[in-house]
Amino acid sequence: MADPSITALVEESGRVHIVSLIDETVKIKGIGVFNPKATVENIAFGKEVQIGSKIFTHLPPRLPELVAGMKRRAQTIGSKDAGVLIARLGIGPGDVILEAGLGSGGQSMHIARVLGESGHLITVEPREEHSEVGLENLKTLANALPKFTKH
Repeated sequence: MADPSITALVEESGRVHIVSLIDETVKIKGIGVFNPKATVENIAFGKEVQIGSKIFTHLPPRLPELVAGMKRRAQTIGSKDAGVLIARLGIGPGDVILEAGLGSGGQSMHIARVLGESGHLITVEPREEHSEVGLENLKTLANALPKFTKH
């Protein structure tokens, strides 16, 4: 089951923010100071919400929103390139994939989504600062999407 405490807010410009719906006033970079749970929890998906002077569309946190709103440290592989790699390699449910370099986790997020619960993704990342960001992005994906590989 998807974690209902994570949501996506999309600015009119298209910029995506992945927000934890915590019940306290916090400052979120690019949005401002507000209580995410009180402000967004009762706004239906697809509806707009105003926070400060900005208007956001409230969306469920699916793979496109999670990739667009993920934290970045290293260069990421975009959705178009990820799709080509997955298709050309024939990656699917139940496969075991060895990935060299996690980076910010963009490619890993796409692969993990395709593998589902039955697949295994093994990633080797020598740089700790990249692995911290990439693992945080994968954890957010795992919390947001049902049937995510938990191995």
